[in-house]
Amino acid sequence: MLITSLTMAQEKDKFVSESEYLKDFQLADDILIPYRVGDLFGYCDKDKNIIISPQWTDAFPFKQGVAAVAKTFDDGQFYALINRKGELLTDYDYKEIMPFDENGLGRVFGRSLQWGALNTKGEEQIPIGFRTLYYKSTGVYIAEYEGKYGIIDENAKTLLPFEFDKLSLCYDGDSYRAVKNGKVGYLDKDFSPITDFIYTSIGLDPGFRSGMAVVNLDGKNLVINNKGETIFDGSEYKDLTVAGDDLIVVSLDISKSVDWMEFYESSAGLFKISTNEMIIDPKKMKYAGIGSLYTKPELFDVFGLKRGSKHGIIDRKGNILLDSEFDRIYITQKNNGVLQLIKKIDRSVDECELYFIENNQKSTFIPGKLFSFSSKNNIPFLVINHNSNNLHGIIDLFGKTVIENKYHKLPVDTQFFIEDGLLQVYKNDKHYYVSFNGNEFVQ
Repeated sequence: MLITSLTMAQEKDKFVSESEYLKDFQLADDILIPYRVGDLFGYCDKDKNIIISPQWTDAFPFKQGVAAVAKTFDDGQFYALINRKGELLTDYDYKEIMPFDENGLGRVFGRSLQWGALNTKGEEQIPIGFRTLYYKSTGVYIAEYEGKYGIIDENAKTLLPFEFDKLSLCYDGDSYRAVKNGKVGYLDKDFSPITDFIYTSIGLDPGFRSGMAVVNLDGKNLVINNKGETIFDGSEYKDLTVAGDDLIVVSLDISKSVDWMEFYESSAGLFKISTNEMIIDPKKMKYAGIGSLYTKPELFDVFGLKRGSKHGIIDRKGNILLDSEFDRIYITQKNNGVLQLIKKIDRSVDECELYFIENNQKSTFIPGKLFSFSSKNNIPFLVINHNSNNLHGIIDLFGKTVIENKYHKLPVDTQFFIEDGLLQVYKNDKHYYVSFNGNEFVQ
């Protein structure tokens, strides 16, 4: 298949053109922005007029009319909640205040090293007292209390009793994987049982994906559907993995027939459940690994049996789309149809190409490491770390500048305020905020 190459214009360590997506990140007229003056934060408007005087050692942007601010005491830094007038809604009682969710609650980690949740009035609507408290955009909270897991609502009402050793939301997002008395079972979104607690835990188990889950019963690897019915007996295989709609990756142990120092000890294949068809036969020992890239259409990262083999891409029929010539392959975001293809130039330098699935094109970027995140309206941006100077910036998928690469750190995994047009950045050990037009809110 023909691959065309799009090489982006470069000027030294900076991409030349500005991203057309910048127009989507205009600061609101009434926005209050954390403004750093020396070692203290206050708040200013978008023109840098100070609205709330600098007085805190840390401050976050406002969400739902409230913001978390911190002061440092003899026993450490602690956070409180303020309103838009700068008035305290709580005492400085929290080691962390998380962004407020769809329920209007912000999870908090208290001085007692336990979790609860505040409402926008500063009240502990979920009282401090849980060892862990997770919110997964399902409207409910997975909590741990006295060593057992259960589920509560936004008013701390128990919806699922605290009787499980482990509890997690499945990949599908509409069912739960639970462990009770050492055995695995599954619950639907209404917490009714899909299966009994009869299965043995296996590795990194995401639970149901595409309506299927891999389970182990009495030493046999099986695949069940979301009714709890066995739809595939994989007892002859070393490992099974749900690979997408109707597809399973199967793995055979070949350790007795290969030199483990030179070859991997497993051979992978691809099986279609509905037609009982082995698309790639693991007995032919073509691939050591077949991994879903979580794309639409479904594509798979593959690499050969010999240790150090390069990675390539196949489709769900086993057709080769990209030859095995890459050191690593990553997806930028699950739904935008763009993959990162990494080639290692030397020990410290990577070269990254982007592969656009829909039009089968590749774009070559300068050497550097790319980390993806999704912004407002699901626009995918990339944080680029230039190997030459270890400075970070942001580009869009077409290599155009969003934020100039001049920051020592861009912690995109904790950026909860991108939709407002703000990013937290670090220069050396000092952090502050910038807007998407590059305006820095620091003095």
